[in-house]
Amino acid sequence: MFILELNALSNLSVHNLINSCVRIEQKRISRQRTIPVNINFDLNQEILSQIAILITNQQIILLSEDNLANLRYYFLLNSSENLGLGITFQTYYEQELEKIGIIKSVIYLSGKVEQYIRNDALPTKEIIDAHYWLIRQIFNQIPLKDKKGNSIILWLLLGLITIIVAGLVFLLLSVTLWFKILFIIFFVGITFKVLQHFLQRYLPSWVLHQLLFGIFSASVNRRKIGFNLLMRV
Repeated sequence: MFILELNALSNLSVHNLINSCVRIEQKRISRQRTIPVNINFDLNQEILSQIAILITNQQIILLSEDNLANLRYYFLLNSSENLGLGITFQTYYEQELEKIGIIKSVIYLSGKVEQYIRNDALPTKEIIDAHYWLIRQIFNQIPLKDKKGNSIILWLLLGLITIIVAGLVFLLLSVTLWFKILFIIFFVGITFKVLQHFLQRYLPSWVLHQLLFGIFSASVNRRKIGFNLLMRV
């Protein structure tokens, strides 16, 4: 048991270390809003050694919720605004307290890939492997995972509406108990279908719009809420 706990703590520290090297460069476009413009990997020898072990053991790392929210927002911006700028990944290596840009990859939605390598500081195999391994980790985790089944939002709204309507039926209708129960069952069935259609058709596009330009775009915490909503509708 003690060994398992130590392994769990060790894995957590490795995940935190790798997440710390993923830096999303932000550009402020208004007083309230910043947008991601670049994905940087800040590497040093310790991080390179850990990544080499993960690659050898064919392990993955889980990106933090903050990193995932900002990365998904960056991908969303590039796919929606048709800017043709591509997704930019740049790897820096820290040497003698100086960060040196070593390799840059720009991946376009069309599938085109551009590579840039610093002429006066050729990357080692370790740095190249780490650069592409980190890119793969991001691309593998960017897609939203379907957590909906029947949407939790649907059940919450249905429950709230049912409670209100049931209360009104029992208070205001002077009919038999069985009629009230049958009326509520019929109402719940119809309301379920209407809510399901409305949420599936209109809510995702509204959430996407809010992620791009509205209430979910302003900060990483709001972006996390927006993407979590998309996974549950």
